[in-house]
Amino acid sequence: MPTARPWRRPLWLAMIAASLVSACATGDGEPDDPDVKLIPLDELQPGEDTPAAEDAGIETDVPAEDVPIEPMDVGFDVGFDVGRDAGTDVGFDVGRDTGVDVGVDVGRDTGTDAGCVGPTSQTCGACGTQTRTCVAGAWTAWGTCVEPSITLAASWRLGITPVDGGPLVTSLAWFTGGGAAGALTGGAVDAYGYAELTSVATNGCARTVAFTKRYVVGSSTGTTFRYTGAWSAAPTSFAGTWVDTAAASNTSSFTAQSRSGRDPAAVAGSWRLAVTWMVTRTTFTIGPTGGLTGTMVDEYGTASLQGAVDLGSGAVMFVKRYTIGTSLDQTFLYTGTFSADGARITGGAWSDQGTSGLTGTWSAQR
Repeated sequence: MPTARPWRRPLWLAMIAASLVSACATGDGEPDDPDVKLIPLDELQPGEDTPAAEDAGIETDVPAEDVPIEPMDVGFDVGFDVGRDAGTDVGFDVGRDTGVDVGVDVGRDTGTDAGCVGPTSQTCGACGTQTRTCVAGAWTAWGTCVEPSITLAASWRLGITPVDGGPLVTSLAWFTGGGAAGALTGGAVDAYGYAELTSVATNGCARTVAFTKRYVVGSSTGTTFRYTGAWSAAPTSFAGTWVDTAAASNTSSFTAQSRSGRDPAAVAGSWRLAVTWMVTRTTFTIGPTGGLTGTMVDEYGTASLQGAVDLGSGAVMFVKRYTIGTSLDQTFLYTGTFSADGARITGGAWSDQGTSGLTGTWSAQR
């Protein structure tokens, strides 16, 4: 604290009084009133008033003790200067916010809780990531390891390039299962028949898809192919190569696109199919990812149906194989398109998968 300079509190009042008295003096320096006497200020004793000031009612007591200057601005100036001179928010907050937890201010300025040191995430598993959170100055436990995943359980449309480079062969496929539901399985249908999809493998780290396709109904019954492709999340698709497991030279490429938008339940149930020269009673069961099974009864017998629905466009493709009747084991391929309201099937075509070469048209309604 600085040492106070002695001073006389009412000194300025005495000076004003003296000035007023002097203003009344004549040009020769004498006062007009002969009773007025000017007394030098330095002759006044402590506690004594000047006569003129006393007559005017002005108190000019000179205190017997010195009064120190109270340093009212020191605390504010020092606190503010420290904060400003430090050049940081932390310094300024300390100067302004007496009693505020400095640790909180530091955490707010740096973006992390002052008690937590280290990363918020780390790698785990084969190629996953797990995270943790800083709470009240302490890290939580590391979270579950999250690894890249491939969602294959869906409706798919494949474009298969033949070995001879001819027109693409369209195949409708579906997968189901995976995760807690168990191993992925599926089916696919195309101009060569209906095939089961097994030995499905996905690798989220390498972003690859692989499966085995084995024809169980149709002209290619018994042949097996292995498909391997690279996965893409946007759009959901994969593409790669296929190879005949019995003849490595029989190989080419394919693409696959995920399909969605249609409600499978809207096209399931009973249908009345008009097939060229006859009418059939048909029932479709459609799975959540577009897998189709069913039965068809006509004048030749009872046939089982296996195929798939494109849940994007509504295209349908299935193989019809007679299990009872005069046409036992004969197979036919049916293609068509469900209407948007699920009430009709239009553009239908069928063909014999055997040697007869028979073809025809068909349509269906509820």
